[in-house]
Amino acid sequence: MSLDISTLLQEWKFEPDKMQVRLIPGDDGLGKLQIRLDLGVLQMELDGRPDGTRPHGEESYLDYFEAQESQDKASSTLDSEQLTDLMREGVQFYNRYMALFVLEDYDRVARDTARNLRLFQFVVSHVKNHGDRWAFEQYTPFVTMMHGRALGQKALKDGSPRDALRVIDAAIEAVVDFIRAQNENLREDEEETDESDSPELSFLRTWRTEIEQETATTSPLDLLEEQLKLAVGREDYEDAARIRDELRKLQVPTSESAGENRSSSRSTDPADQLDQPGGEP
Repeated sequence: MSLDISTLLQEWKFEPDKMQVRLIPGDDGLGKLQIRLDLGVLQMELDGRPDGTRPHGEESYLDYFEAQESQDKASSTLDSEQLTDLMREGVQFYNRYMALFVLEDYDRVARDTARNLRLFQFVVSHVKNHGDRWAFEQYTPFVTMMHGRALGQKALKDGSPRDALRVIDAAIEAVVDFIRAQNENLREDEEETDESDSPELSFLRTWRTEIEQETATTSPLDLLEEQLKLAVGREDYEDAARIRDELRKLQVPTSESAGENRSSSRSTDPADQLDQPGGEP
């Protein structure tokens, strides 16, 4: 077997200024995630640690250190080698969740961003040196934003803009709390961070405004009808029935439409079809 990957690179041309991502079937039967780079291809596992290894039999170094701590076997502080291992691992998860976001795999993005936020918290609680803590903690606003984006995009995809707004609000609050906490614990040689200088807050607030404006121009009836179609499409009939009940509370049929409904043998309204033969398995 040739080790030369030239044919692979020629078949998948590199495009500058664009994140090129794809899913491929692996030889082990599992899907693999690939990112096209200017000088090659980066391949990762979709689940577990991105490089597929299991440090000390655990899913990741972070899981290993947490397991050690739960068994009272962990040191109260992390040494430089352990911090290096955790940083490299964190970068792997970063590369994966950025690629997964392009593929709109929001569940996995939320999973990996939550995992890296957990990493930052673990390091902060096990490192005394300010510089070592900040090497991890400085990325908290960005990862918080990406976590909110993933959950928000998932909510929008599910037809729930109000849930998206709640998720965005939570992300904004978390970033603001982080910035304020950092400002309260500044050293003499450090300057305060102004919330207006945060690109993460700027993005989240702008995105929130856009969603709020779009929601305001859409009637509650239209929103519920769209949610109902999505619920039926994903065969979530329990949620569909709930939405149907909300729809019926908002719908006030005129005498003319009521007459039309009586003369029709079968309604074409998705909400009504849930109560008709074949509407629900």
